[in-house]
Amino acid sequence: MMTRDGSNHQRRLDPVVPSGPWNEVEPKRSVMSIWKHERTMDGGVNLRSLGGGVATRRRSRVRGRLVENSRGESGSVLILALAYIVSISLIVGALADFAMNDLNNTTHFRSASSLNYAVSSTAQVAIQSIRYTPQMPATQSPALGTCWNPSSGALSELSMNSYTVAVWCSTVQNLASARTRVVTIYACPEAAGFNDLVGGGISCQANPYLLAQVAYDDYLPGGLTMKTTCTVTCGEAAKIEKWIWSGH
Repeated sequence: MMTRDGSNHQRRLDPVVPSGPWNEVEPKRSVMSIWKHERTMDGGVNLRSLGGGVATRRRSRVRGRLVENSRGESGSVLILALAYIVSISLIVGALADFAMNDLNNTTHFRSASSLNYAVSSTAQVAIQSIRYTPQMPATQSPALGTCWNPSSGALSELSMNSYTVAVWCSTVQNLASARTRVVTIYACPEAAGFNDLVGGGISCQANPYLLAQVAYDDYLPGGLTMKTTCTVTCGEAAKIEKWIWSGH
C-alpha cells in the first residue's frame, strides 16, 4: 500500500477467526487428564491441562486402598507373630516342666533302686549266713534275733549305697521234716525305731521293707532222723518260698 510520503508500507492484517460452531476448537480429551483450551493474544489456542483426570483420581483411590490394606496386613502380621510367640512359650514351658519332672523321677527311681539293692543284698547275706549257722535258740519263733553274729554292735546290719540295712530272723524248726528249718527274714533300712535289737525287730516285723521266707533241709542224703539242731551238716538244701516287697 502507498503511503502519503510515497513509501510502500505493508499493512499488518490481523487474522480473522470466523465464528461459528464449525470453527470451535474441540478440546483434547484424554483418559489420563482433562484439558482446557484458551485463546492467545495472537488468536491462537493453547491447551492447558486441568489435572485430576479420571485415571489420576483412580490411582489416588487405589493408592489409598493399598495403604489401608498394608496397614491392615501389618496389624494382622503383628497379631500372628504375638500368637506364635505365646504358643512357642507355652510349648517350651510345658517341655521344660516335663523334662524337670523326668529328671526328678530319674533321681527318685535311682534312689529307690539303690535302696532296694542294699536291702536285697543284706537279705541275701542273711539267707546264706543263717543257712550254715542256724542261730538257735536265739531266733526260735516267736523270738526275733540277729541273722548272723555281728562283729560290732547288737544288730546284723550292712551298709552300702549310702544306706544301712538291718535284718532280723525268726525260725520255726521241725527236726523230723525235710523242711527242717523255716526262717523268716525281716529287712528294714535303719531309721528311728529300727536301730535296736528288740524294739527295732518288733517295728520291722510289723512293717518290713522286705520279707523273705526260706526253707532249709538240714538232712544229708540217707541221714537218720535228727534229734537236735544241726551243727555241722546244716543247710544241705535251701528254697526261697517268699520274697515280698512292702511297697514303701
